[in-house]
Amino acid sequence: MTPKKQTQPGVTFRAERDTLVDAARAAARAVSGRGGSLPVLTGLRIAVDTTGQVTLCGSDLDLTIIARTNAAVTTPGVFVVSANLFTDVVRSVEPGSIDVTVTDDEVAVTAGRFRTDLRLLPSDEYPRLGEIATAPVTVDAAGLLAAAAQVTPAASADDNRPILTGILFEPTPDGLRLVATDSYRLALRTLTGLGNLVAEDRKLLVPARTMREVNRLLPIDGDVQVTIGERDVAFANDRLEVRSRTIEGDFPNYRGLLPDLATMPSRFTVDRAAFVEAVTRVKLMARESTPVRCAFADGGELTLRAITQDIGQANESLSGDLYGAPVDVAFNPDYLLDGLSLVGTDQVQLGLVDQQKPALIAGVDDTTDFRMLLMPVRV
Repeated sequence: MTPKKQTQPGVTFRAERDTLVDAARAAARAVSGRGGSLPVLTGLRIAVDTTGQVTLCGSDLDLTIIARTNAAVTTPGVFVVSANLFTDVVRSVEPGSIDVTVTDDEVAVTAGRFRTDLRLLPSDEYPRLGEIATAPVTVDAAGLLAAAAQVTPAASADDNRPILTGILFEPTPDGLRLVATDSYRLALRTLTGLGNLVAEDRKLLVPARTMREVNRLLPIDGDVQVTIGERDVAFANDRLEVRSRTIEGDFPNYRGLLPDLATMPSRFTVDRAAFVEAVTRVKLMARESTPVRCAFADGGELTLRAITQDIGQANESLSGDLYGAPVDVAFNPDYLLDGLSLVGTDQVQLGLVDQQKPALIAGVDDTTDFRMLLMPVRV
């Protein structure tokens, strides 16, 4: 029997438990549970260099997360170990120093009186993840991450429609627009001053999964380095990098779908928090895909109602300002709550047409230009 080629032996370093846990947990978020055709992708690739930097990499080839931390390095090198096991082990020990030592085909993790030995995965089988050749662009993290957080909920989770699982990054004359849709709703947010991020002749489609990880892992304070390649994109700071393949294909032409709020036949303005609380209560009776019915009446009264047969019903009224004709329309309550919750102003305005045409949700005096288009539910 031919012996398995061993990972580079002799790697030794000491790190602080808390920082090592943070790095391992971040990188492991990109790891495939089964590894598909490459079992080595169930592991973390851990590279230790002579400068005292430990780089942990997790990937499923579509999404890659690289996390860096510092350590006291005795012997540099590279090894691959089960992402779940390694993360669980370092998370389970008490705070303090952790010693990591690679010998033969195992890695020993020692903390205080605790020691465990984990089998290694073959590092020579781990895919080479090349660098993106283009230069990064530095942008303000707070603005970009806030915009991504507003539009990402509208992206589809259906992998059979891959185009709709992405976030469109589209340059505009004033900056950058982020758009997402699952065909039932569409969210849009415009950022000024970021016109240099995406080339004028380029429409970048980034997986929503990637943007969720960017929002989860990168801090909103400071800057983020955005690097856009021909088929991939990376978001990074000095400690963390989220890298992803982009989605190929044409995003739906959404521009003709967006009405001008000021010209919509009915417009209802209301306190956003009160609207959110009312929908949250009424949707308790919106079971089995039951919508929440919204009756916008003369005098500015909005009545919310949900009825689920054999379970019960709920209704609540609140006051606002109605401009135009009364409208009765029903919405998916979760989608409605998403739209209301993502608006960044105290007052929210709904542009309405009828029971079949989409409604437009926007903040009153919202300088961010966030809008959500929401299809009604037929009842």
